[in-house]
Amino acid sequence: MDQPKPAGNKIVCGRRQIASVRASMFALLRADALLDGRRALPASRHKLIYAALVVFILWLAFLPGVVALVNAEEEQPIVITKKQLKTAAYNSLWRLKRSIERDGYYSSRVALNVWRSNAIDAGIFKQEEYDQYKRQIFEKSIESNLRCFERATEALNYTDANKCLLTWKLHSEEIGLFEPARYEEMEIRLQSIKDQKPQAPES
Repeated sequence: MDQPKPAGNKIVCGRRQIASVRASMFALLRADALLDGRRALPASRHKLIYAALVVFILWLAFLPGVVALVNAEEEQPIVITKKQLKTAAYNSLWRLKRSIERDGYYSSRVALNVWRSNAIDAGIFKQEEYDQYKRQIFEKSIESNLRCFERATEALNYTDANKCLLTWKLHSEEIGLFEPARYEEMEIRLQSIKDQKPQAPES
């Protein structure tokens, strides 16, 4: 079975190629000088020689970068430890709790999903914890939309009241707190302000 070649062989090969190219370039220059001493070369021949020299010089300039790139690709990928994964999960849990206290529904849902993903990666995810935090987020949203509905109906703002009522209904159904009788009562109140003009703001 063939043994894997060490990465250092590529660097050695690169150096040998550089030395070979340099020797070829010097030989070409020497041949050009000898020819100039014996007879004048056509202008097209000189152009070809100079073009070849330019190509060699450019190749020499880029060769070290190519060798370095090959070596970089052979480096081992960064390994994330179990401790780092757990740290990320604990940090995201702290941000989730803070978001539930301070932020609105959508920001809290994003924080919940981030914590869930990190906890799964760290192997410490528990479904009951997820359900608990999710319920807290929805309960907060339900209370917020109830207040929104009350403010909007008092201001005769049908659009906002309807939006808050629908959100309250969806989130209540999501966690099993929906009350059909209460919804019907709120719907009647909503329809009663549908054709009324919103109150003008106090000056």
